[in-house]
This record gives sequence, C-alpha cells and structure tokens, in this order.
Amino acid sequence: MRPSPSVLELIMAGTGKTQDKGDELTGADSASCLVCPPCVESQGEELFRSIFEHAAIGMEQVAVDGRFLVVNAALRRMLGYSKSEFPGKTWEQITHPEDRDREALLVESMLRGERESYEIEKRYLHRDGSLIWANLTCSPVKDAAGKPLFLTSIVQDITARKRAEEALSESENAFDTLSNFVPQLVWMCTPDGLNIYFNQRWVDYTGLTLEESYGRGWNIPFHPDDKQLAWDAWNRAVQSGGECPYSVECRLRAADGSYRWFLIRGQPMCHAPGGVIRWFGTCTDIEDLRQRSEGRFRSVLDNSRDVIYRFNLQTGHYEYISPSAEAVVGYCPDELMALDLEASLAMIHPDDLPAVRESMARFKDTGEGELEYRQRTKYGDYHWMSNRMSLIKDDAGHPHYRDGNIRDITEHKRDEEERETTIEFLGLVNRSQGTKDLIQGAATFFQERSGCETVGIRLREGDDYPYFEARGFSKGFVIAENKLCVLDTSGKAVRDNLCNPILECMCGSVIGGRFDPSKPFFTARGCFWTNSTSELLASTSEADRQSRTRNRCNGEGYESVALIPLRDGEERFGLLQLNDRRKGRFSADIIALWERLAGYLAAALSKFRAEEALQQSEAQFRTLANSIPQLAWMANADGWVFWYNQRWYSYTGTTPEQMEGWGWQSVHDPNELPKVLEQWKNSIASGEPFDMVFPLRGADGVFRPFLTRVMPLFDSQGLV
Repeated sequence: MRPSPSVLELIMAGTGKTQDKGDELTGADSASCLVCPPCVESQGEELFRSIFEHAAIGMEQVAVDGRFLVVNAALRRMLGYSKSEFPGKTWEQITHPEDRDREALLVESMLRGERESYEIEKRYLHRDGSLIWANLTCSPVKDAAGKPLFLTSIVQDITARKRAEEALSESENAFDTLSNFVPQLVWMCTPDGLNIYFNQRWVDYTGLTLEESYGRGWNIPFHPDDKQLAWDAWNRAVQSGGECPYSVECRLRAADGSYRWFLIRGQPMCHAPGGVIRWFGTCTDIEDLRQRSEGRFRSVLDNSRDVIYRFNLQTGHYEYISPSAEAVVGYCPDELMALDLEASLAMIHPDDLPAVRESMARFKDTGEGELEYRQRTKYGDYHWMSNRMSLIKDDAGHPHYRDGNIRDITEHKRDEEERETTIEFLGLVNRSQGTKDLIQGAATFFQERSGCETVGIRLREGDDYPYFEARGFSKGFVIAENKLCVLDTSGKAVRDNLCNPILECMCGSVIGGRFDPSKPFFTARGCFWTNSTSELLASTSEADRQSRTRNRCNGEGYESVALIPLRDGEERFGLLQLNDRRKGRFSADIIALWERLAGYLAAALSKFRAEEALQQSEAQFRTLANSIPQLAWMANADGWVFWYNQRWYSYTGTTPEQMEGWGWQSVHDPNELPKVLEQWKNSIASGEPFDMVFPLRGADGVFRPFLTRVMPLFDSQGLV
C-alpha cells in the first residue's frame, strides 16, 4: 500500500502557437516549454512518502508470502528495528510464538477470499526481547482480477492499555485475595445500600449463599433486636453524604444458629462531582472482646498499627493512647497523654486547623466523624492522618469520651496527588496546539508544581540542544550555558566513534545517556538529581558523574538541581531542567513523577515535530509548484484531478471548485475535447505516458495550443 493516494503528475507547457490564425506568438504571449521537471516529480513523491513515513501510527506493507515490503518510522520505533533490518524479515519472525498460528489462519482465510480483512490483538517481539502488544488491522490489495498482490496493515501500540488491564485484573485479584485473607467479613454495596460483594468468610459464617446475601439480603442474619439499630446507623451514614461513616455493633447469626457480636464499619468511596459511588465495609467479630477483661482488650489495642485513643471530654485529657503512636508520630504515649486539647491541636498544620475545629464542633452533635489533616511529628515533618471518631455518653446522656482511630495516610495522599498531577499535565498536553504552545505550557506547569526558582527546557536543534524555554535564569547564565556541543577549531561539532556529537556538562551526559544507575544521583532511567550541588562536587569525581562538568549551576548558587531527559524510544528530543538555590527540594518519589511526565512530554513533542515537519514539506512543495512558469496539476490513478498550481487558475480564470475532478473539460475546445478524452482514458487504462497538443481557453477567452505531457508515478509493485 502506498503511503498516500497514487497520483499522476501532469505538467503542461505552452508551445507558442495560437488557435485562431496559426500565427506564432511573440513577446509577452510566448511561453516556454518545460516537460516533467525532475524537481516537481521529486517533490510530489517526497510529499507522500513523508506522509507515510511520519504517520503517528504504525503502517506496513507485507508480501503474500509474509515478507515485509515497507515499514514506516512509527512501527520501527515501536518494535526497535532500524530501517535496514526489516527487509528479508517476515511477520512471523517478530510475532510471539503463541500468536503465530492464530494469525496465520486469519491470513490464509483472507488470501482465499473468505474475508475482506481481519483485526487482531497480538504480541510483537521487540528487538530488545520485550513484548509489545498491538492492535493490527490487515486487508489485501488486489489486482483487477481480484488476486491479492500484497497486504496492508495499520498497527497501533496498545501495550499501555494491556498493562492497565492486567494491572486492573491483578488489583481485583489482590483485593479478592486480601478480603478472603483478613479475619473480617468483608462487604461492598452501592450508595443506596444494595450489597454487591461479600467475601468467602461471610458465606462460611452466615451459611447464606451469595445470591441470598446480595441486594437487601445482608439484613437476614442480623439479630431481630439489632436490625433497626443497624438500619438507623446506615441511614445516618447515607444521609450525611459519606461524611458520617457507618459504624455499629450488632449480633449476627452464624450458620449453626448461634449469635456473635460484630463491629460493623463502612467507609465511603467518593467522587468529588457525584458524591459516594461505593461503600466498603467489614464485620469484625468482637464477641471475645466483649467478654474478656479490660487487660485482654488493652492487649489488642496495644498491638494495633493504628493509633487507638480515648479522650475524656469532661476532664480534657487523654485516658489511653496505644503504643503505636511512637511509630506513627514519634512521640511515646506518655508524652502525648500529658497534653491537653489545645496542645494537641497545636500539632496540626495551621492550614488544616480551622476545618478540624469546625468538624470537632459538629462531632458533638453527630456523635461520629472522620477527619483528614496534616500532623507534625516529633521530627518536624508533617504526615497526613485519618482520624475516625465516635462519641461515648455517660448514663445521664452527656458526652463523656471521644474514642478514635488514627491512621497515617501520607502514602495514600501522595498517590492521590500524583494521579491528579498526571491528569492535569495530560490535559495540558492534549490542549496544546504545537511545539511552542506545548513547551511554554509545560515550563509553567513544572515551575508551579515543583516550586523551583528556575525551569529550562532544551530541544534538539541540529547537533546541539539549546534552551527552547528558560524561566528564572539570568541572561548571562542562559548565554553561557546555551550550547552543549563541543566544537573543533573550525567550529564544527566534534563527534564520537558512533558519529554522535559530543555534548559537554551534566546536561550533555543526561541527553547522551551517559549515566551510572548505581550512583545515588542517577536514576535507572538516566535522570540526574541532587539536593546539594556543593556536597555532590565535594564528594564525587568527574568519573563518578560520567562527565566533565562546568559547575556553573553551583557557581550561580543553585543547590537543588534536576536534569530529566526527554526521550521517545531511542529518539532524544532534549532535557527538562529544574534549579533552586534552596537545598532539599527533591525526593526520589517526586523525581520519579517528573520522569513519567517528561515521558508524556517527549511523546507529544514527537507527534508535534512530525506534524510540523510535514507541514513545512507541504509548504515547500506548493511554493515550488507555484513558482514554475508552466501549468501543472496532479490526478489520482483514475484520472480525478485534485490539485492545480496557481498558474493554471491565473491562465484559465477558473476556481478550484470549477476545476476539481473532470472540470478541466470546460476550458477545452469542444471540437478537440473528444480526441483529448479518448487519449487520456487510454493512458489511464494502460499506464502509458500521455503526450498531446491541444488548445486551452485563457481567461481572455482566447484558445492557445499547449503541449501536454503526462508521466505516471508507480509504486514498488508497478501500480500507478
């Protein structure tokens, strides 16, 4: 399959003869004759080859015996092979062994004419041995007799989707495994209380089948005296929109008819625009706890990973804090129990404190609540905490205790923030209108999100990688550091033994892929980062750093520096640079996030640069075609004319709408048109060149003879 519609390029040049009296034209009326200039043929062919080569999706042509004929750049990048490595290979050689027979049957069926095409999800073997999942759509190109000449395919990389599906499946399996491993009865229900999941322990304990338990069946094993209590607690949780968690102690009937006490708790899963979308809950057997002594109960609490506490609302002091507090916040229980309420609240981040006070005030009315806030640890840093509380009243009905469970959710919050950051950045990428718009938006995004003083993005320009965008750097810094390429005395780039230009400084090492992942300042993906350039330079050598560094960042006072390569496969686009004069601006987790976002940025750059290169190529072709003195046009293989140069419209006085397709007949001499049509159709059918003199009417109404020569363009299979 050709990478664009097959075309005939037709170039018409004036002969210098008039139609009316046969007199030879002179002066301004005389036209030169240029037949089929090679530059026009070359530019036309290059245009369509460029469209195929720079397509964003994989494309291939395969012979009926399975050999690759043509493979575009997107597919080569996808599979890791160079252009010279594909000839001679067959599709079976780079297909996973388990997928070969399945696809071979589809190919054979299509070649026998039993199907027009096929679509398959298959695994390719990458050149480095890894597997690439792809969606392949294949169809044959046939001759006039219907015999397949070769096969054309569109190949889309779906590795990311497959991995996501596998991750989802693994996540679901992990959830099911975990829910059946924990000692609790685990359940899940919709926002209106219809149960949709129970673990095996529920089935084993209650003796109910899953079908009996789903929907409202969860209420069956509740003790008759507790059903209303459980239902009231559920309604309070639902009516609160998930702000009030579901928590109740009830008796559940076992399969043998006996009852045991359970602590039943439900946690909402919320989506900001739509509220609660699921409830997850557990039923914990507390029968033994209710019967054991306080000492045994304390033993359970003391071994909890969460911080369990009881606060006496009447005295204003803690009565119990579990030993796990030391692992969570660094303080031992005795240190915390010595604090009153205000001293405890002083450990909460100032930005979160107003919301905490407001929730605590509501808690006295609702009797239940859950807070999320940042709490300062003994070491001075802040951790995110989830504090679930319940109110215990005395015999007179007055609030007496606040019992709570505090869990460190810092890691969960970080994951949540990373997801939001990624979604925001992908939205920026999708809204970008080209390379400049993308880079400017990305620079703003990284500077705001990282909080760094400066951000720079280098992009390849010839052999070098100058700054395309630089924010916050001094003018002198940008001028001094703009070039990375080592030049010889004649000003030409010095190259290594692989003919790659040698790039200086740490920026050059990162772009060139020179790094040692065993060193703490390099990542496995080739990123460089440090929270103190002064300490790094004092404790490492140039050999450790894989380059002779200029040290200008350190000289300018920048301590925190991150250099992240912009790569799409093997293609090196440039570098993302983040600098700050403060120490300690980065962590391994944040660098890993920036690396992932840099990968999305590089992929978008690859797309935009390919599109912009194609647009430039098309513009150059049109400029050249409109500058020649001849009338030029192009047609599809069936004779449908789809393009004329500007000189055609200027001479004939027509518009593109009038001339498209077979509209050119309107400017031909009616007496000569039948002969022109006959010879033109013969040329279309045979694929032979067209050569004829016939008159064309100019914008002034005068017919002038033109020598018209038409040369067909053939693909590798000899088709027009």
